[in-house]
Amino acid sequence: MGKDSRKREQPKQAVSTLNVEIMKAYNAGYKKGAQEQRLADFKKMMSWIESL
Repeated sequence: MGKDSRKREQPKQAVSTLNVEIMKAYNAGYKKGAQEQRLADFKKMMSWIESL
């Protein structure tokens, strides 16, 4: 009987307290930014390959 038997359960907290609409807008912006970054990376990689 150690500390483990005396631990209390912590109350579960909500994952996010932000507004659902804010999270949707954030995720949409994140996806758009990731898409643009992938395109820029692809263009840069193709320019490196063409220079070989």
